[in-house]
Amino acid sequence: MNYGLRTASVFDMNSLRRKLAFSYGLLIVLTLAVSAWSIYHLKHLARAIDVILVNNYQSITAAENMKEALERQDSAAMFFIASHGDKAREQFETNGQRFAEPDSTQTNRRAIQRLF
Repeated sequence: MNYGLRTASVFDMNSLRRKLAFSYGLLIVLTLAVSAWSIYHLKHLARAIDVILVNNYQSITAAENMKEALERQDSAAMFFIASHGDKAREQFETNGQRFAEPDSTQTNRRAIQRLF
């Protein structure tokens, strides 16, 4: 009779050991799944951040070009006031065209929209 109880006790221990091992294994599988999900979404987030940074850099570059063109148009106005009309008109038109270039115009519009 003791032998039968001892076997039942060992059997229960194995059952508990199996349950604990199964639970531990399940926790490891869930941890790996959540980690894989996180890595996947982190990579997508990194790509989105790269796109945002590239667009932001283009906007900053466009704003700098706009500022330079406006400063040169301002100096053209000063040339005009100083009675250098021909040089003033040439510089004003050149920088006006530089500001309105097709490639930079779209970038300039995006930069202006982001500012306001």
